[in-house]
Amino acid sequence: MTLFKSMNYESGNRAGTILQDRLRQSARGESYPMAISIFTSRPHAPTQQVCLFEIPIYWCDEKKFYSDYDRKLAAQLAGFERQTRAPLTESLRVALTDSFWRNYIAPWRFNQIVGWIRIHQSGKHIRAELWYMSAKRPSRWLTKKHFSSHGRAFDITILPEQSNGAIFQSLRESLAAYGRANPKYFLDVRCFSALGPFVNWRKLTKT
Repeated sequence: MTLFKSMNYESGNRAGTILQDRLRQSARGESYPMAISIFTSRPHAPTQQVCLFEIPIYWCDEKKFYSDYDRKLAAQLAGFERQTRAPLTESLRVALTDSFWRNYIAPWRFNQIVGWIRIHQSGKHIRAELWYMSAKRPSRWLTKKHFSSHGRAFDITILPEQSNGAIFQSLRESLAAYGRANPKYFLDVRCFSALGPFVNWRKLTKT
């Protein structure tokens, strides 16, 4: 009975009910036909990992996004003038520009993210988890995104003789290598680059 209480299943939880029935059968020496694997009910349960940085991955860089935006907006406004055969009034230009901005899924920041690199500490290691959205062809039109884990981007072992500066440089090189291996994406490392030199990496990794 102690085992059942410690599991603390919610009322009506089918998995908990099935598991308790199977355990009772096993205690009575009875067999059951189906193997069950309910113990791993939360594959991404909260851990004690210390998250250090979360680096966004964009499908394009900021300069390209706004360059394309300016070009397409100009074409949109010119096309409207051709249809109406009259120059746009200032109020109409503002209204059309505002509508185009919202439909363009702008601004670039946050709206055009397609993944994340999550850097965390694990003992004497600094690991980078890779998270990507489920769409196969990322573009600016994607507004409903579901992110899932895609394994590890890289793993750095911190050596006793490494300085904070050397650890930070190693992380920068690992991120740069990932970027070179995935040229169609853009890693926004500006926050990491600005704050990274001030982090006591050795203390975080307990070396």
